[in-house]
Amino acid sequence: MDNLTETITEAASTADPEMGKVVSAISTLTFNEVLRTVVTLLIGIVIIRIILHSIRRITDRIQGADKTISGFLISSVRIILTFVLLIICFSMLGIPVTSLIALVSMFALAVSLSIQNILSNIVSGIVILLSRPFKVGDWIETPGTAGTVGRIDLMYTHLQSADLREIMVPNSEMVSGRIINYTNMRYRKIVLNLRIGYEAETEAVTAALLRAAAQATKGTDVGTEPPFAGINAYKDNGIEYLLRIPVQTGAYWDVYYRLMPMIREELGRAGIVMDVAPTRIIQADK
Repeated sequence: MDNLTETITEAASTADPEMGKVVSAISTLTFNEVLRTVVTLLIGIVIIRIILHSIRRITDRIQGADKTISGFLISSVRIILTFVLLIICFSMLGIPVTSLIALVSMFALAVSLSIQNILSNIVSGIVILLSRPFKVGDWIETPGTAGTVGRIDLMYTHLQSADLREIMVPNSEMVSGRIINYTNMRYRKIVLNLRIGYEAETEAVTAALLRAAAQATKGTDVGTEPPFAGINAYKDNGIEYLLRIPVQTGAYWDVYYRLMPMIREELGRAGIVMDVAPTRIIQADK
């Protein structure tokens, strides 16, 4: 803490003469210099808007362009062009750019001490945009919540939950915590563990499970890997069967909820009454 105080005091003493240079330059300004600078500023603003509009149109025309990266690119270009325009305007006014940068650095140091959490979220937002662990439209799960990514800004990642609530998660939490992206892969697997009594024939159980899987995935893209059903483990009160069905990511929940009643129906047709033996259905991986 003492070192931090010394750093601020030293920066303040350094900024004093720079402030004097800036004040001196402003006090000698003429009306023509101010007018010329204002005109330059207005023209520069128009040019920046034209450039940003052109970039936005180009990115919109590119097929498969990532909306998250496009937004980050436009924001970055806007900041850079605005900074360049301000430097040009200050130079036209005769204000020493080095003195101005020294003052801005001093101000940034003072502000950063009081808004460390905000700066952490901003830096984390940039990390997310660059590393791209997820993008707009992905369904993700964090240690505290889950939802579809609606947008990513410099402070928060906005998620839409399954019941249509908007959840704003600080970017620093997104970077530091574990993230499960359910949309990044083209296919997902429905994996179920079902425990059924020893009196049921293994062939009958697996055949019934595969029939249920076939009906639930009818008309759905399941890729090249067929559904699998088999014995997973022998338990004290029954045999644990494994049912694994690959499905297209977008159809995961539709297939899952169609599958549940079909499993019960097909087991019943095979004479396997789930209510008789100690039976459980455990979802291993949602």
